[in-house]
Amino acid sequence: MKRLENKTAVVTGGTTGIGFATAAKFIAEGAKVAILARKQEELDKAAAELGPDCIALRGDVTNAQDLGDFYAEVERKWGKVDVVFANAGIGEFTDVDASNGEHFDRLFNVNAKGVFLTVQKALPHLGEHASIVINASISGRKGFEKLVAYSASKAAARSLARTLSADLIPRGVRVNSVSPGLIDTPIHPKMGAAGEDVRENARQAIPLGRAGRPEDVANAVAFLASDEASYITGIELIVDGGLTQL
Repeated sequence: MKRLENKTAVVTGGTTGIGFATAAKFIAEGAKVAILARKQEELDKAAAELGPDCIALRGDVTNAQDLGDFYAEVERKWGKVDVVFANAGIGEFTDVDASNGEHFDRLFNVNAKGVFLTVQKALPHLGEHASIVINASISGRKGFEKLVAYSASKAAARSLARTLSADLIPRGVRVNSVSPGLIDTPIHPKMGAAGEDVRENARQAIPLGRAGRPEDVANAVAFLASDEASYITGIELIVDGGLTQL
Protein backbone atom coordinates (compact mmCIF):
# COMPACT_ATOMS: atom_id res chain seq x y z
CA MET A 1 0.00 0.00 0.00
CA LYS A 2 1.23 3.46 -0.87
CA ARG A 3 2.10 5.76 2.03
CA LEU A 4 -0.64 8.32 1.35
CA GLU A 5 -3.29 5.98 -0.07
CA ASN A 6 -6.83 7.34 0.39
CA LYS A 7 -5.56 10.65 1.80
CA THR A 8 -6.29 14.19 0.66
CA ALA A 9 -3.40 16.66 0.62
CA VAL A 10 -3.08 20.36 -0.12
CA VAL A 11 0.02 22.21 -1.26
CA THR A 12 0.28 25.99 -1.32
CA GLY A 13 2.61 27.40 -3.93
CA GLY A 14 2.23 24.10 -5.75
CA THR A 15 2.93 25.11 -9.33
CA THR A 16 6.74 25.12 -9.45
CA GLY A 17 9.86 24.01 -7.61
CA ILE A 18 9.48 22.30 -4.25
CA GLY A 19 5.71 22.72 -4.19
CA PHE A 20 5.19 21.08 -7.57
CA ALA A 21 7.64 18.26 -6.82
CA THR A 22 5.88 17.59 -3.51
CA ALA A 23 2.44 17.56 -5.14
CA ALA A 24 3.77 15.02 -7.66
CA LYS A 25 5.27 12.94 -4.85
CA PHE A 26 2.02 12.99 -2.89
CA ILE A 27 0.13 11.76 -5.95
CA ALA A 28 2.71 9.03 -6.56
CA GLU A 29 2.15 7.95 -2.94
CA GLY A 30 -1.59 7.60 -3.54
CA ALA A 31 -3.02 10.96 -2.42
CA LYS A 32 -5.52 13.27 -4.03
CA VAL A 33 -3.87 16.69 -4.16
CA ALA A 34 -5.15 20.26 -4.33
CA ILE A 35 -2.69 23.00 -5.16
CA LEU A 36 -3.11 26.72 -4.53
CA ALA A 37 -1.25 29.54 -6.24
CA ARG A 38 -1.83 33.06 -7.54
CA LYS A 39 -1.13 32.73 -11.27
CA GLN A 40 -3.77 31.00 -13.35
CA GLU A 41 -1.46 30.15 -16.26
CA GLU A 42 0.96 28.33 -13.95
CA LEU A 43 -1.93 26.56 -12.21
CA ASP A 44 -3.30 25.31 -15.53
CA LYS A 45 0.11 24.03 -16.61
CA ALA A 46 0.78 22.28 -13.29
CA ALA A 47 -2.66 20.68 -13.19
CA ALA A 48 -2.23 19.31 -16.71
CA GLU A 49 1.10 17.76 -15.74
CA LEU A 50 -0.10 16.37 -12.41
CA GLY A 51 -3.16 14.71 -13.91
CA PRO A 52 -6.65 13.76 -12.72
CA ASP A 53 -5.70 13.30 -9.06
CA CYS A 54 -4.99 17.04 -8.80
CA ILE A 55 -7.20 20.09 -8.63
CA ALA A 56 -5.68 23.55 -8.98
CA LEU A 57 -7.32 26.59 -7.44
CA ARG A 58 -6.33 30.22 -7.58
CA GLY A 59 -5.79 32.07 -4.33
CA ASP A 60 -3.41 34.05 -2.15
CA VAL A 61 -2.10 32.67 1.16
CA THR A 62 -2.17 36.16 2.66
CA ASN A 63 -5.94 36.34 2.07
CA ALA A 64 -7.99 34.51 4.71
CA GLN A 65 -11.09 34.41 2.50
CA ASP A 66 -9.17 32.80 -0.38
CA LEU A 67 -7.87 30.11 1.95
CA GLY A 68 -11.27 29.46 3.49
CA ASP A 69 -12.83 29.07 0.06
CA PHE A 70 -9.96 26.82 -1.03
CA TYR A 71 -10.34 24.39 1.86
CA ALA A 72 -14.12 24.36 1.55
CA GLU A 73 -13.83 23.39 -2.12
CA VAL A 74 -11.29 20.65 -1.36
CA GLU A 75 -13.55 19.16 1.31
CA ARG A 76 -16.58 19.39 -0.96
CA LYS A 77 -14.75 17.45 -3.67
CA TRP A 78 -12.72 14.93 -1.68
CA GLY A 79 -13.68 15.12 1.99
CA LYS A 80 -11.58 16.07 4.97
CA VAL A 81 -7.98 17.17 4.49
CA ASP A 82 -5.31 14.80 5.81
CA VAL A 83 -2.10 16.62 4.82
CA VAL A 84 -1.21 20.31 4.53
CA PHE A 85 2.10 21.44 3.06
CA ALA A 86 2.40 25.18 3.80
CA ASN A 87 4.96 25.83 1.11
CA ALA A 88 4.16 29.18 -0.52
CA GLY A 89 6.92 31.70 0.02
CA ILE A 90 8.91 34.49 -1.56
CA GLY A 91 12.51 35.62 -1.30
CA GLU A 92 14.64 38.64 -2.15
CA PHE A 93 18.30 39.52 -1.83
CA THR A 94 18.67 42.96 -0.29
CA ASP A 95 21.58 44.99 1.05
CA VAL A 96 21.16 45.90 4.69
CA ASP A 97 21.34 49.62 3.86
CA ALA A 98 18.60 49.25 1.25
CA SER A 99 16.24 47.12 3.30
CA ASN A 100 13.17 48.93 4.58
CA GLY A 101 9.87 48.41 6.30
CA GLU A 102 8.01 47.67 3.08
CA HIS A 103 10.53 44.97 2.20
CA PHE A 104 10.08 43.32 5.61
CA ASP A 105 6.30 43.60 5.44
CA ARG A 106 6.17 41.95 2.03
CA LEU A 107 8.28 38.93 3.03
CA PHE A 108 6.72 38.45 6.46
CA ASN A 109 3.24 38.79 4.96
CA VAL A 110 3.80 35.70 2.80
CA ASN A 111 6.43 33.67 4.66
CA ALA A 112 5.05 34.05 8.20
CA LYS A 113 1.49 35.40 8.16
CA GLY A 114 0.71 33.31 5.08
CA VAL A 115 1.92 30.16 6.84
CA PHE A 116 -0.19 30.93 9.91
CA LEU A 117 -3.32 31.58 7.85
CA THR A 118 -2.73 28.42 5.81
CA VAL A 119 -2.77 26.38 9.00
CA GLN A 120 -5.51 28.31 10.78
CA LYS A 121 -7.98 28.13 7.90
CA ALA A 122 -7.28 24.41 7.46
CA LEU A 123 -8.38 23.53 11.00
CA PRO A 124 -12.15 23.15 10.42
CA HIS A 125 -11.43 20.89 7.45
CA LEU A 126 -8.81 18.53 8.89
CA GLY A 127 -9.43 14.83 9.29
CA GLU A 128 -8.32 12.71 12.23
CA HIS A 129 -4.56 12.43 12.74
CA ALA A 130 -3.82 15.08 10.13
CA SER A 131 -0.26 16.13 9.37
CA ILE A 132 0.94 19.66 8.66
CA VAL A 133 4.38 20.42 7.22
CA ILE A 134 5.71 23.97 7.07
CA ASN A 135 8.42 24.92 4.59
CA ALA A 136 11.06 26.89 6.50
CA SER A 137 14.71 27.24 5.42
CA ILE A 138 18.24 26.84 6.71
CA SER A 139 18.37 30.63 6.24
CA GLY A 140 16.40 30.77 9.47
CA ARG A 141 19.28 29.19 11.40
CA LYS A 142 22.43 30.24 9.51
CA GLY A 143 23.54 33.71 8.50
CA PHE A 144 23.72 34.44 4.78
CA GLU A 145 24.56 37.78 3.20
CA LYS A 146 21.78 39.95 1.77
CA LEU A 147 18.96 37.82 3.17
CA VAL A 148 18.11 39.75 6.31
CA ALA A 149 14.32 39.91 5.85
CA TYR A 150 14.01 36.52 4.16
CA SER A 151 16.02 34.76 6.88
CA ALA A 152 14.04 36.43 9.66
CA SER A 153 10.76 35.46 8.04
CA LYS A 154 11.88 31.83 7.67
CA ALA A 155 12.98 31.75 11.32
CA ALA A 156 9.44 32.86 12.11
CA ALA A 157 8.07 30.00 10.00
CA ARG A 158 10.18 27.52 11.96
CA SER A 159 8.96 29.04 15.22
CA LEU A 160 5.37 28.72 14.05
CA ALA A 161 5.90 25.00 13.53
CA ARG A 162 6.93 24.59 17.16
CA THR A 163 4.13 26.71 18.59
CA LEU A 164 1.40 25.31 16.35
CA SER A 165 2.60 21.81 17.16
CA ALA A 166 2.05 22.48 20.86
CA ASP A 167 -1.34 24.08 20.21
CA LEU A 168 -2.63 21.29 17.97
CA ILE A 169 -1.41 18.18 19.80
CA PRO A 170 -4.70 17.99 21.76
CA ARG A 171 -6.53 17.78 18.42
CA GLY A 172 -4.36 14.90 17.24
CA VAL A 173 -2.69 17.03 14.57
CA ARG A 174 1.06 16.80 14.00
CA VAL A 175 3.00 19.87 12.84
CA ASN A 176 6.59 19.67 11.60
CA SER A 177 8.87 21.80 9.45
CA VAL A 178 11.28 21.05 6.66
CA SER A 179 14.26 23.36 6.13
CA PRO A 180 15.75 23.12 2.66
CA GLY A 181 19.24 24.30 1.94
CA LEU A 182 20.35 25.39 -1.49
CA ILE A 183 17.78 23.82 -3.82
CA ASP A 184 17.91 24.33 -7.58
CA THR A 185 14.47 25.88 -8.20
CA PRO A 186 12.98 28.79 -10.17
CA ILE A 187 13.09 31.00 -7.05
CA HIS A 188 16.78 31.81 -7.60
CA PRO A 189 16.36 33.70 -10.89
CA LYS A 190 13.39 35.51 -9.31
CA MET A 191 15.68 36.59 -6.48
CA GLY A 192 18.31 37.72 -8.99
CA ALA A 193 20.70 34.74 -8.75
CA ALA A 194 21.76 32.92 -11.92
CA GLY A 195 21.07 29.20 -11.87
CA GLU A 196 24.59 28.18 -12.87
CA ASP A 197 26.08 30.44 -10.20
CA VAL A 198 23.88 28.70 -7.65
CA ARG A 199 25.00 25.27 -8.81
CA GLU A 200 28.68 26.22 -8.82
CA ASN A 201 28.46 27.71 -5.35
CA ALA A 202 26.82 24.48 -4.22
CA ARG A 203 29.58 22.32 -5.63
CA GLN A 204 32.11 24.32 -3.66
CA ALA A 205 30.26 24.76 -0.36
CA ILE A 206 28.01 21.76 0.19
CA PRO A 207 29.55 18.55 1.58
CA LEU A 208 27.54 16.37 -0.80
CA GLY A 209 28.90 18.42 -3.70
CA ARG A 210 25.72 19.53 -5.44
CA ALA A 211 22.68 21.71 -5.13
CA GLY A 212 19.59 19.94 -3.92
CA ARG A 213 16.75 18.98 -6.20
CA PRO A 214 13.11 19.77 -5.45
CA GLU A 215 12.53 16.02 -5.25
CA ASP A 216 15.00 15.79 -2.35
CA VAL A 217 12.74 18.04 -0.30
CA ALA A 218 9.56 16.37 -1.56
CA ASN A 219 10.79 13.01 -0.26
CA ALA A 220 11.33 14.50 3.19
CA VAL A 221 7.92 16.18 3.22
CA ALA A 222 6.19 12.96 2.13
CA PHE A 223 7.80 11.13 5.05
CA LEU A 224 6.66 13.75 7.59
CA ALA A 225 3.19 13.72 6.05
CA SER A 226 2.83 9.96 6.27
CA ASP A 227 1.90 7.64 9.12
CA GLU A 228 5.53 6.52 9.17
CA ALA A 229 6.17 9.77 11.08
CA SER A 230 3.27 9.29 13.49
CA TYR A 231 5.54 9.68 16.52
CA ILE A 232 7.18 12.86 15.23
CA THR A 233 5.94 16.38 15.88
CA GLY A 234 7.53 19.80 16.30
CA ILE A 235 10.77 18.91 14.51
CA GLU A 236 12.81 20.67 11.85
CA LEU A 237 13.99 18.21 9.20
CA ILE A 238 16.99 19.78 7.46
CA VAL A 239 17.54 18.93 3.81
CA ASP A 240 20.77 20.71 2.87
CA GLY A 241 23.40 18.21 1.78
CA GLY A 242 25.20 18.65 5.09
CA LEU A 243 25.80 22.40 4.74
CA THR A 244 24.71 23.32 8.27
CA GLN A 245 25.82 20.08 9.89
CA LEU A 246 29.39 19.40 8.77
